[in-house]
Amino acid sequence: MQIPITVFTSHLRSSTFLLDAVDTISAISDYFVPGRTYNIGNDDQIEICELANTVWELTGAPRSLISFKDREPQTALKKMRTFF
Repeated sequence: MQIPITVFTSHLRSSTFLLDAVDTISAISDYFVPGRTYNIGNDDQIEICELANTVWELTGAPRSLISFKDREPQTALKKMRTFF
């Protein structure tokens, strides 16, 4: 779509499969603590920069659409799964 993006190079994220998400949500319901934040993902961390490069390789979009910054100040650098 030729839309520019900003990639924050110090950020890591995890993802999850649907079955893993269902299992985790079920576990959260058993151990729920009001006011606590639960992040559902897996143990495998990927750098956002690596993810952006993969998307660009698959789409063939011009690299000039990507701008890189060290970090976004209003979000967590690492988002990881909550284990029970």
